[in-house]
Amino acid sequence: RHNSLLLSFILFNLKTTPHSNRMGGGKKGALEGKCFCISGALYEGRKEIEKKIKSAGGSVASSVTSSVTHVITTKDTLEKTTDKIVEAESKGIPILSEDFLQYVFAQSSLPKSLDKYVLSRKEEAPQPAEMKSKKRKAESDSDSSGSDSDSDSGKKAKPPKKKAKTEKEEGKKKSSKGKSSKRKSEEENSAEGGQPAKSFSKLLKKALPHIKEFAKLAYIPKVEKGDCGVTESKFGGIPYLAEGEQWPRCGNSECSDGSLMQFFFQIDLAKLPESAQKTFGSKGLFQYWKCANNGNNHGWDEFDKGSLCRIIQVPSGSSPRKISMPSFDPSDDVIEPFSPKRVVGWIEQEDFPGAEDNDDLLDKLKTKMKLNEDQLDEITDEMQDDLCVRTDKLGGYPDWIQGANYPSCPKCSQPMQFIWQIESENICEYMWGDVGAAQIMQCQTHKDIMTSVASCC
Repeated sequence: RHNSLLLSFILFNLKTTPHSNRMGGGKKGALEGKCFCISGALYEGRKEIEKKIKSAGGSVASSVTSSVTHVITTKDTLEKTTDKIVEAESKGIPILSEDFLQYVFAQSSLPKSLDKYVLSRKEEAPQPAEMKSKKRKAESDSDSSGSDSDSDSGKKAKPPKKKAKTEKEEGKKKSSKGKSSKRKSEEENSAEGGQPAKSFSKLLKKALPHIKEFAKLAYIPKVEKGDCGVTESKFGGIPYLAEGEQWPRCGNSECSDGSLMQFFFQIDLAKLPESAQKTFGSKGLFQYWKCANNGNNHGWDEFDKGSLCRIIQVPSGSSPRKISMPSFDPSDDVIEPFSPKRVVGWIEQEDFPGAEDNDDLLDKLKTKMKLNEDQLDEITDEMQDDLCVRTDKLGGYPDWIQGANYPSCPKCSQPMQFIWQIESENICEYMWGDVGAAQIMQCQTHKDIMTSVASCC
């Protein structure tokens, strides 16, 4: 009788308790039916967190769409008022700390209450767009005021200390703290038609002769609205496809239906400035495509089959065939075709290394000018704001967000060279996660080997 009552109790719970909330139901289904969007840096690596979420039955979205049930972030990121945070608040989506996920991963079940994991800012109600713009502009002014103290708006979540850092490493880390908030301010200023003010400090002026030695030319595309010929330089619109070639599809196994890729841009190398052709070549169309299924986060890692970077040759004398834009499924997680823009020229501008690529520069300044670590940090911060080119560009230096990432060529094992930067919501109306960016890399020995990497705040 006792066993019979126990069996009835178990069957009752199995019928009445939701699968995702059953104690001891196994890690696989603990997050079933739940979709998470991550904002900012977490204590555990983002990729590892996303893997654990998926292995527990959940899914991950790169933006706050209608399918998202929870946003995961930290207190530091919450106070930055990121776009994802604002969007979640406006839609009434719960914003939880990373501790919630750590509990689920450890216990293989959901907690009885979310109260201890819910994060909220002082401004409970979502602000109107004008109020948010004013608040962010004030935060930007505060960031650029030169204050020595590290405000919460400029910090990222820090992982537990594993080993002591050298002074140089600590200096580089410090110089990157305010990067995401400054990136957002620049995006907003650009959208409003404004330009960040440039007034160099006395220290930077003295260092400029040495800094100039590290300059590289970046080529910024000038665009106008509207499409052009299928073999011409453009963003969005109708691209060139070889005779008999079908519209590219994602090669990742998660896209079992072979999701269509979205066309971002193509550049006719023959129309580049002569100085650019010496570095990047003068023949072919340089194209970039990405998996249109945004919910799968394909195309973020090196050699991910969810992105396609290539230089395709157009046979001389051939007439490009006419193709039409395919139909993309109307879904919150599908990248829709971009408004076409044709490239009408190029702006050549000197670019300089950011915090992740300036080791040689700092060594020279330390030797030639006898600068201390604080002075080197000051120069790095000022260069990041006033000298580094932070927009869509060919060449120059990459504008890293989550640290430098130079993939190795699979043929020769040599580090690949940066050739193109794709910024969020710039020429193409696409947001890389939370105000992120992508970089396209190419092997300098094997020119046909290209890939892209991406990261976000």
